[in-house]
Amino acid sequence: YGLTLDEPVYIRSADRLEDWFGDTVASGPGRLGANLRDDRLQEVWVFARPQNYNLPVPVLLSCVGHQFSRHWLSPLVSYRFGHCVLVAATVAILFGGLATSHGWQVACVSAGSLLWMPRVFAHAHLNTTDAALSCFWVLAILGWLHAGSRWRGGLITAIACGLGLATKATFVLLPPLLL
Repeated sequence: YGLTLDEPVYIRSADRLEDWFGDTVASGPGRLGANLRDDRLQEVWVFARPQNYNLPVPVLLSCVGHQFSRHWLSPLVSYRFGHCVLVAATVAILFGGLATSHGWQVACVSAGSLLWMPRVFAHAHLNTTDAALSCFWVLAILGWLHAGSRWRGGLITAIACGLGLATKATFVLLPPLLL
């Protein structure tokens, strides 16, 4: 796939975050304080502002994916790698969750339907908010359905909801649905 409209913004933001994380980890205690100053944080963490309405999770996925895959994937693909891994993990969790509760046939059809839906498949290979948002919707709902009275299921749902809320503002529609 070619470069999409939002990807240059995500790539620039991911590069800034990658530099900031690298400088923060590599520097000594004196430099750590400089990296945590308000002006430095506002320079690097430019999210939910008029010049960049996006939220941080898609950029963090891009940053982490690029960091792990930049030596063996092309630059554009390496920035998309984190999103691909998130979608793959979501499909695997969907399969695993449904296989234990409904059997492997239901799990195969469900995971296959999600994976091979043309729009989902295409977005899974792009550095955008849509795939990540969809993954957190699925993970939050699966966590909620399997939670029962166990606190771990509730914790998984809460983490998925938190990440979803830090991905795109429209995620606010899910918690009322769950309630």
